[in-house]
Order: sequence, then structure tokens, then C-alpha cells
Amino acid sequence: MATEEVDKPPPLPPYPEMIFAAIDALNDKEGSSKSAISNHIESSYGDVPAGHSSLLSHHLNRMKESGELIMAKNNYMRPNPDAPPKRGRGRPPKPKLPVPPGTVLSPPRPRGRPPKPRDPSAMAAESPKVSSGSGKSRGRGRGRPPKKARTTAAVATTAPTGSPRPRGRPPKHERAREEFLATAIATIIEIAIIATILVSIATVIPVVLAVKVNSIAPFSLLSSLILDAVFMNSRQPFLFSLPIVAVNLRV
Repeated sequence: MATEEVDKPPPLPPYPEMIFAAIDALNDKEGSSKSAISNHIESSYGDVPAGHSSLLSHHLNRMKESGELIMAKNNYMRPNPDAPPKRGRGRPPKPKLPVPPGTVLSPPRPRGRPPKPRDPSAMAAESPKVSSGSGKSRGRGRGRPPKKARTTAAVATTAPTGSPRPRGRPPKHERAREEFLATAIATIIEIAIIATILVSIATVIPVVLAVKVNSIAPFSLLSSLILDAVFMNSRQPFLFSLPIVAVNLRV
């Protein structure tokens, strides 16, 4: 029994103690990595429990969160005791002056802008009127008042005399009729121009022939009378026959 107790290895110290001892023994300015700490613990204490790597990671994270260790570039080191404490977020609170005893503290100022002082004369003018029927004061409601409805006399307008042209493109049959009328008018104008040219030619040729050949004078006179009959409704009757008669008399 005594030999078994002597051969039994001593129990391991807590992991935080072993971690601190490893960091102090390594004494690296840039800190000690997790693998270096683990190797130092295994070489110093021999038998380590199963799951040594997981236990070491757990204790290192806990010590880092509690502030016992600091981590820089994946290396662990002890915090510098001479370093100033880290400044917290936000503006630090102002130091409060000590209040002498016996002073009465004023109530704290409420949030928001204080209301403007109102003129008593304006308040009297804006006092709500009391209606005779209900006997209750009725002030102005919140929001914009509704618009007054327009009367029928103001809205009524003069009715159009004829049916207005509908909006949009006219139907196809109306467009076809308009195109047909435009084509017919253009054709009539062309025919009138051609007829005017032919009439002018028919007038000049008999006159020239009548001057040179006396035997053709009756023919020219007949043609001019036909042209006068065609243009009987014009404003200048006998427009073609009179020059022919004058030429024949001269001849």
C-alpha cells in the first residue's frame, strides 16, 4: 500500500496557475502562443488529463474575457499593471459639485421646449363662444377646415352649340372619304389646268392660220364659237370669237 501511494503522481494544479507559470517561464515580450503554453505544461507536469487541448482553450478564453490575460497577434500575455485603464465609450460624466446641507433643490427641467407666455388680451379674444342651443363651447378643431362645396350656379357652364369633335383619330370611313375628296379636288384642278392650256393653243393656232390663209377663217371662227359655248358661264363672254372676227375683218 505504501509503495502504491509513493508511485501515484501528484495531482495537477489548476489550469490558470499552470498557464501563468508557463507564460512567466517562457518570458516572451510578444506573448506566448497556445501551442507553446501547452508544450510547457506537458513537459513540466508530465501526465495531463484527456482533453487537455480543449481544457486549455476553455481556460484561456475565460481568462481573456475576465481581463487576466490579454491577446495580441494570437499570443497570450499578462496585462501591464502600469498601463492606464482603457477609456470607456462615450463622454465621461461631469463631476457633481457637493451640495451644502440645507439647500433646496429645484425640480429638474422637463424635456422639450417650454410653452410661450400667452397675452391675456389675446386669450380673452380667443375664448370660445357659447352656442345658444347646446350651451357648450365649441373651439376650432384640429387640422385644416373642409372646403366649401361649390354651388350649382357657379359650376354650371354654357352648353356647346354643336357636337364637339371627339378626341383621337377619326374612324377609317371618315378618313377614306376625306382622302377621296382631296384626290378628286386635285384631279379637277389638274384637268382645269390642262383644259386651259388646250384652250389657249386652240385659240392661238386658228388666229395665226387665219392671218396667213383666208380660206381657214370660217374654221377658226367656228372653233372660237364652240369655245365660247363651252365657257358660256364665264364672266367674259365671246372671249375667243371676238379676236377671230377682228382678224377676219382686217384680212
